[in-house]
Amino acid sequence: MKKTIFVLLFITTTITQSHAQLRVVPGNNISIGYPSVNTNQTEKVAILGRSYFIEQPALSGISIGNYQWSSSFNLTSFIPQWGNSVLLGTPGVRFFEGHINNIYYTTLHQVSDRRFKMNIKPLVGVEALNAISRIKCYSYDYNEEAYRNSLPAMKPLLLSLGKNQMGVMAQELQEIFPSLVRTEEETGNLSVNYIGLIPVLIEGIKAQQQQIEALKAEIELLKQKRD
Repeated sequence: MKKTIFVLLFITTTITQSHAQLRVVPGNNISIGYPSVNTNQTEKVAILGRSYFIEQPALSGISIGNYQWSSSFNLTSFIPQWGNSVLLGTPGVRFFEGHINNIYYTTLHQVSDRRFKMNIKPLVGVEALNAISRIKCYSYDYNEEAYRNSLPAMKPLLLSLGKNQMGVMAQELQEIFPSLVRTEEETGNLSVNYIGLIPVLIEGIKAQQQQIEALKAEIELLKQKRD
């Protein structure tokens, strides 16, 4: 009996290694879909071909597969199945960080619950207005350095999408609002929290409106004295 089991295991292992596309490769890694053994595989699981994932009773699943973005190149894509009903993370378990060249969305919500905040201080409108006057805005094109880690075939498209942008220079904003500028530890590159500028603009507009109302009252008083 033991001899029979051993023979069956040997035959199964031989078939798996020589013909099947599900293999255990050197390093105890798993290879799925590859026509031959990749002795240089370092990933614990490597899959060649479209993969589909779903956990019942979810309404839909997600597939990871090839997507022809343009006539010059294809991309590996996360593709929702049966409609746009796939979550990335959950309200309680979120991704920490993402690095993305381009993003399209319908709505965007930033967590702003007062219960999650401390050291709350009101912004002073006059100070905000003075700070706004120091912020310089520009139009610009992103250069190749911005996409240096992208695939060569993608760079023409990314450079095209990066034209005619409008914004600020992070180095200049850092001198005014250092908390709105982040330095990446790995590269030293600077990024800007543009959403963080909205409260500054709101308080600045309110302060400016107060100045306008005061001037209107002063003009009205001068008119009354003249009459």
